Amino acid sequence: MSNPWFNLSSDNPNNVAAEASPYTTSVEKAVGIQLCKMVGINVEDKSKPQGWGHITSCGSVANLESVWAGNVIFPSDTFTITVSPVSS
Repeated sequence: MSNPWFNLSSDNPNNVAAEASPYTTSVEKAVGIQLCKMVGINVEDKSKPQGWGHITSCGSVANLESVWAGNVIFPSDTFTITVSPVSS
């Protein structure tokens, strides 16, 4: 079975370690904090769950990464992905 995150990481150069992209990582963290604050998600109170984020290059990458993350978090749950061909 292929791994969507691994397959897409070559298309999104931001999917690397912080050591390889320190500036991009700091910007991503700052934007994530701003977005969390904008929609009222906790980022300051360390005693409560805190929000976090990950910036991707497009919606398709975000959708595939979320499917991968869901499979990692809930491996025993079953879900189906349907891909429809694009008509021209």
